[in-house]
Amino acid sequence: MWKYGFFLTVVTSVWATSEGPWGVAAIPTRGKPEYSQRHSFAQAELKCFHPINWKSIARTLKTESGVKDAAACQRLCAKEDQCTHFNYHTDSHNCELKIKNGSDVVEAANVITGPKTCSSSCFTLGVGHTAKEMARSERKYSPFDCQSWCRDTNGCFYFTFNLDSSTCFLKGADAPGTEREYPGDMVGPKEFCSGGDEDVETEEESESGTGSDGAGSGAGSEGEEELKCFHPINWKSIARTLKTESGVKDAAACQRLCAKEDQCTHFNYHTDSHNCELKIKNGSDVVEAANVITGPKTCSSSCFTLGVGHTANNMATPGKMYSPFDCQSWCRDTNGCFYFTFNRNSSTCFLKGADAPGTEREYPGDMVGPKEFCSGGGEDVETEEESESGTGSDGAGSGAG
Repeated sequence: MWKYGFFLTVVTSVWATSEGPWGVAAIPTRGKPEYSQRHSFAQAELKCFHPINWKSIARTLKTESGVKDAAACQRLCAKEDQCTHFNYHTDSHNCELKIKNGSDVVEAANVITGPKTCSSSCFTLGVGHTAKEMARSERKYSPFDCQSWCRDTNGCFYFTFNLDSSTCFLKGADAPGTEREYPGDMVGPKEFCSGGDEDVETEEESESGTGSDGAGSGAGSEGEEELKCFHPINWKSIARTLKTESGVKDAAACQRLCAKEDQCTHFNYHTDSHNCELKIKNGSDVVEAANVITGPKTCSSSCFTLGVGHTANNMATPGKMYSPFDCQSWCRDTNGCFYFTFNRNSSTCFLKGADAPGTEREYPGDMVGPKEFCSGGGEDVETEEESESGTGSDGAGSGAG
């Protein structure tokens, strides 16, 4: 029995080597090549690590101590499947291995943050996707931050980044085939590129660095894996709307607005209009609807337990649900339901009453949880921009949006 943790950025010359400064990536370019292959002697440098005194505010997977520099910290991140980026503290030599979106950064003394890899081998320069955007375009420090935002946005599979304006455009699975040439644009997938040097380890690095789990992170346990949370794009909740916010940049920002409202239980985010509908009651009743993403108030699973199920009587006929969060929502909206059991293999939801505690039995694939939302989610992490308005930086007219 174990607790299930959910997992829903120019470096200064101090790292200069004979091959160029750390934190700068090179991408092949040339004039009018085939889209799928752009190899040339001309190389465009890409920003990768953020300048010193900026840090990521994402959740920490674990912390390694005694790490010599930011490049070594990045290599440690590259070895961890769940790590997506890092914070390196130049004063303490601590290396924080981070998960989720690495593009949300704040000022912090003596910290350098960067992605898992600075490889741009899967990026293509000089083209952009004209497919519909998944969220309001916004400015990002680098294409790696743009990629990180895409990777952490439900339904995003590709990105277009304009190097001249630093504008990031998120694209869906329909992006391939919509390419057109545009100077300054580059495209890439949400997955990390291969071919970086982050897996090159020195003897010194293999002997140094001691790990400690991030307090309260819910990460790092064996057997942990991601839970589905947001529904795929083109599905919406039909529950009653508490209120609608306009000009919201993406589904994650919409979820954070929901988390601030006591009555809000879930949301609908419209990727075309950027409207955010804060919903009440049961969020598991969904129907197909173009350009809408729906999800719960929080994606925290800190109160779920994997590997067990309740044998207490069912409160209703078991039903198929998209995720354990939908199962929890159904329980919360069912009179007399206090707990749920969700089987991840069959996506079956079982509603249980107040007598469920004490009826647990081990069962692979099952998980149990209460009707109340779990604490510890990242939905209350707010940027200065979000606190002032629901809109992101508008990159309209810049590049290939």
